Amino acid sequence: MLKNMLTDKVGAGMYIVFENTCNQTSTYMWNGTAPEHIGDGDHHETAFEESEVSYTLPESNGCQYSMHLYPSESSFVEFKDSQPK
Repeated sequence: MLKNMLTDKVGAGMYIVFENTCNQTSTYMWNGTAPEHIGDGDHHETAFEESEVSYTLPESNGCQYSMHLYPSESSFVEFKDSQPK
């Protein structure tokens, strides 16, 4: 699901954190072509809290889901270096 949804919209090195109202959280890292599961819980780099972009996802099995995107240090540097000088 993530691969089809994010391929062209999220840069490599972005953290994707899923959480729901049933007290479940899981973190993925986007490697540019596919998501890699980091583990249960929220594992994004807290230095980039202010850069969070969140989406509310459809409810499933009685739980409301949210997806949060955060840059990582590597994705931030890559974005900065790719800007015209």
